Amino acid sequence: MPDSTAVDDIVVFGNRRPYGGSGGFGGGSNGGGRPGLLDGNTEMIQTREEGEPEPPYQYDPCDSAAKRREKSIDAAAAAAIADFESRALAASEDGFEVRERGAYLFYNPSTGVTTIGPVKTGDPFENGGVGTTGDLSFGDNDPQYLVGSVHTHSIGNALPSTAPPEQGDGDRGHYFGMRTMLSAMGGDPGLVRLYIAARTPYSVGGPNQYNRIGVYNQTNLQSSIDNNAPSAEVDRNGQPCSG
Repeated sequence: MPDSTAVDDIVVFGNRRPYGGSGGFGGGSNGGGRPGLLDGNTEMIQTREEGEPEPPYQYDPCDSAAKRREKSIDAAAAAAIADFESRALAASEDGFEVRERGAYLFYNPSTGVTTIGPVKTGDPFENGGVGTTGDLSFGDNDPQYLVGSVHTHSIGNALPSTAPPEQGDGDRGHYFGMRTMLSAMGGDPGLVRLYIAARTPYSVGGPNQYNRIGVYNQTNLQSSIDNNAPSAEVDRNGQPCSG
């Protein structure tokens, strides 16, 4: 990035807003607070350069390949969560409270399209089901296009899970496993992200509870676990760039 003398005003990429925020998703400054993307990921944030106008910016969330990519992947994650919820309702389940569902995400840079892989449905929690992400499959998708995965958690459980190493280290182990797998195939592990959706508790969502989608990568996964601090929120109604 060019040298910058004013770095307080951060513009988010993707369909995201800071955790706890009530404003719009993407396309604006968060006033120098916590980035609305992934903490510290300088490949995907934009800072105000010397001589540029003060905020608010005339911001186009689709004017670069990186921005279009982020909106595409975020929108696919949101679409996957909507699909998981529909499957749960069709099975007469109470949202995400019975079992987890998950899928890989694949982004094709030539077409700008993100594809959702085959959906894995976990065992009911009362039968020892603790997750699905370790058993996801590529289906007919090119493994080199892998950019992460999306899965559900139970109410209020917005953080990535951990577990003893002999049990695969939970979501954290799954995330780093995706990075290792992609590196072995010659892909860019820096693009891998982990989306987790969970219904907001009443203390957060009030009477209008909804499925909050968080996104994690190497810049915020461990710190979020250590500090009990959920990530930026992905718009559950977000759309990719048109055209």
